[in-house]
Amino acid sequence: MNKILAFSDGGGQEGYGHLRRLTLLIGNLKLCKETIFIYENDFQKNFYIQNGLLHSSIKRVLKERSRFDLMILDSKKDRSDLLKILTFNKALIIDNNVMSTKDIFRVSPSFFSKADEINPFVF
Repeated sequence: MNKILAFSDGGGQEGYGHLRRLTLLIGNLKLCKETIFIYENDFQKNFYIQNGLLHSSIKRVLKERSRFDLMILDSKKDRSDLLKILTFNKALIIDNNVMSTKDIFRVSPSFFSKADEINPFVF
């Protein structure tokens, strides 16, 4: 059963950086078998194919109405659109300060974030 949905920017001007980081994270955590990598362009799709990763288009995931335990999003762009339309319990957002009403954990390099946008850890 696929419990994790993963999206990262890639293609054109974005290049491979976010794609590589996210796939390395998933691979090092040994979560590849539980993860579906979603794509919105051929650059992303071909990257996942070349790396032997389970992948699907965003449209197909929406059509199947799949539900996931975790959504991992790696993008500098505001992708709150994906957070609104996809179904998941929790999210890990990397390199982005997008706001959402869903349960989200953020990881942002401090040099990209303004001091007032950084949320301290709450335990």
